[in-house]
This record gives sequence, C-alpha cells and structure tokens, in this order.
Amino acid sequence: MKKLLLIVFAACLVLGCDKTPLTLEKKAEQQFAEYVKQHPNTTSSDSRIVYKTDSICILHFVLSDNKKSDSIEYIYYVENDSIAYDTYFSLSDKESVYADEETMNNIIQGTFCSGLDYRSAIKQRIITQLNETGKVIGKTNLSVKLNPLIKTGDWVLKLKENEFHEKTEETYLTLVGTGNFSNSATTGRDLSVILFVTKKSISLRLVEYNNHVVKDKEFYSFNIKDSQEKITTFSLLNDESGYLWFSDYDGDKKNMTEILEKEGIIHCSGRREYSSLYSNYVFTFNLDGYNEAVKYLK
Repeated sequence: MKKLLLIVFAACLVLGCDKTPLTLEKKAEQQFAEYVKQHPNTTSSDSRIVYKTDSICILHFVLSDNKKSDSIEYIYYVENDSIAYDTYFSLSDKESVYADEETMNNIIQGTFCSGLDYRSAIKQRIITQLNETGKVIGKTNLSVKLNPLIKTGDWVLKLKENEFHEKTEETYLTLVGTGNFSNSATTGRDLSVILFVTKKSISLRLVEYNNHVVKDKEFYSFNIKDSQEKITTFSLLNDESGYLWFSDYDGDKKNMTEILEKEGIIHCSGRREYSSLYSNYVFTFNLDGYNEAVKYLK
C-alpha cells in the first residue's frame, strides 16, 4: 500500500497535479492576458505590477499595433475574497489611479480623500473607477456597485482659487445633473446642470449642449420636486457669469438647503420667466451623500 501511494505521489509531481491556489497577482495577470487577446493585431510589452495588496493588483503595460502605442492601466480587485472586478483605461485619456505616497498626498489635498491613509486613498480611487467603468468578472451583464469608503455620492469637493488662479484653503461642492432643453430653435437637446454649494451660497449653471453656459441676465422660474415628492417653486436671476443664485432674501437658499438635506433624486423643470424668448429646461440630480459631503466645507 505504501509503495502504491509513493507511485501515485510521484505521478502527480510528473503530471503537474499541484493544486496550489493561484496568487492574486497570477489571477490578475491571467485576466490581463484575456484582455490582450480581445485586441487582435496588438502586442503588449513593459508589463509590470505597480501596486498590490491582498485584494488589489494594478498593472501598467504598453499596448501596440502597427500604427501606435498606448500606455494602459489595468486594475484587478477582489472583494470579500470572493467577487472579482476589473477595469482598464488608457493613461493618455485619464490620470493613473495609482500614485506613489508622496504624489497621492498632493492629489488628495482638499478632496474627500484628504483624511484617508495612503492605502485607503488608493482603494477609494479604485472603487470610484470600477463603479464608472468596471465589470464583474464572469458576470458580463452585472453592473459594478461597490460601496465607497467615503459616503459622499457623486459630489465633488474642490478648492477655491484666488484672483491669481492659486488654490486657497476654502472649499466648495459641485454636482452634475443631466437632462434636456428646448427653445424656439431646437427640441430635446442635451443639457448639463452644475450645482454649486459653499458654506455661504447655493447656485447652479445651465450648460446647453453640455458645452455652452447660459449667460443672459434673465429671471428663471424653477419647480423642484424633492425626494419626498414635495414641489417648491423658485425664481432665480441668472447673472453675467451664468450663475443662478438661491438667495437668502426670499428664502430660496433655506428652501433649497432643506431639499439638499433630504438627499435622493430630485426632478427640476425651469423656464425663462419674463422674456419673450422661449426656453424650457428639464433635468435631475442625485443628491445622495450631501449630508456627508457638506461636512468638508470650510
């Protein structure tokens, strides 16, 4: 019997019966290899791991064809030792999620990540990227919905600049909403709306075609339905810079603050109030994360 077991053991060594689990790096490299296979007539080179933990592996490599070469960042992430996610993007289109500790400290200055340690800051950036462009490995139709370390939703924290375009310590929040607009010349065209919140003010800007800020010094009437189905009407003046202000004078700022604090999805409908020129705007915002984000204002 002992002799038979020795023979079986020896056969396993020869035939490669080693069942040692693949390391995270090996799994990432295998997934990366699958990605390269999906790009015929290309070759990869300079592949290297730039960052790894027990749940994260980030690779940088160069993908080349006959015409050009492109630097790529590939992210492999495992949550709770079970579900694996990945994503990739061109470093010529987007800045690297990975950065060394000194660079990261500069990047996160004045952002929601400013209170995080180095590893947590990278993880937060990875989760954000995966939620935007990632996929669940083995589940092609399942969207990525990872919980961020910082519960600030889609809000972005920014540093104000002075007259010399130098960053100050003062901060403000922005949030982008989407919708469409119509006027006498066009119907149902793309619209972006940017909401701005500081410690002292609330305002928004209408961006037609996603690239043209409306600046007409007109009054606009807005109906905003909050996440609890309550509708509030606002009359806002659009200034020469394209900012529509929720003022303290008539209670608009107080009412808008109450809407923000309820969070959730809000639906907005607006139009020019006194002008003979017809314009109508319909858009939505997802306010989730506001009550956490507003704590970072200073």
